[in-house]
Amino acid sequence: MEGIVNWRGNPVDSRKHGGVFVVALKKRKIHVSPENLEDPQIIENATDDMTSLEVLHHTKDLSFLDKASMYTGDTDAWSYCDISQVEEAKIFVKMLPIFISSIFCYLPFSFFFTLTAPAASTMNTKIMGVKIAPASLYAVAIVIQFVVLVMYNRFIVPVLQRYTSARYYSSTSHLVRAGVGFVFAMLGTGVAALVERKRRMAEDPKDLSFLWSLPQFICVGLMEILSFVGLIEFFNNQLPVRLKPLSSSMVFCIVGTAIWLDGALVAVIGRVTRHGDKDNGWLDGMGFESTRLDLFYAFLTALEFLCFFIFVFCARRYLLRQSSQ
Repeated sequence: MEGIVNWRGNPVDSRKHGGVFVVALKKRKIHVSPENLEDPQIIENATDDMTSLEVLHHTKDLSFLDKASMYTGDTDAWSYCDISQVEEAKIFVKMLPIFISSIFCYLPFSFFFTLTAPAASTMNTKIMGVKIAPASLYAVAIVIQFVVLVMYNRFIVPVLQRYTSARYYSSTSHLVRAGVGFVFAMLGTGVAALVERKRRMAEDPKDLSFLWSLPQFICVGLMEILSFVGLIEFFNNQLPVRLKPLSSSMVFCIVGTAIWLDGALVAVIGRVTRHGDKDNGWLDGMGFESTRLDLFYAFLTALEFLCFFIFVFCARRYLLRQSSQ
């Protein structure tokens, strides 16, 4: 992380921002008084390039962190933090519920690529007598992303900028965009469950075309372009100047953590659905004939439904808190 930050011009000092929590903990017994909320560093070092980028004003949220800006005569980085640093830490903390809920909304993402195409290989993969690799369905998601991104930037963004307020465009519209993407993730897992059910009930999977899996990739393409870009723009618009380089890193961290949790989810599902010492769990078996991907995708749909409403709750609470300031 430090290497990435330095590559961007060293806009983030981990000692300054992480020190807010350390200093607040050290001063936990000190009573916060408005008279002691001073900013000697901003006054004395007004020419400091990083501080002069943006000066944040004091807010009443997360008052515990205000203890870090209590001036006691020592301006060491581990003894005092100016108000701007404290407010930056507050902004980051207030975004954590959205960050965490987005991780769980991204749980189905990797399964579209690791399970759908191999399952489609058991179906009829010929189109007009030409055999097509099921992995080529991945290209559909990329094409969908390209088309939607161009249409969104060319038509939807100008309308939002013209007919909505700057506050709505900078925060609400991006969260709505991410939420719509998570809805498509839920639709994708629901469609996958129905397709797997149809494949299992067929006398011979070769009687079904692998194009039945196409709607899943359309949904995952819409999910990725809406939620991924929406979250990047949301973090980039809401984070203060010194933390803006972290916006893309936070979204990649969301995706990476979700993929890492997918492995744990598969292990848990396999253990819970297995009876005794037999390999009869939903995801047990070397072939797709013995697995119950239909039940697994149905479970993912229910899980995504729950995570989506948690995301909506966190996003709504964040927007209400922002509008009250």
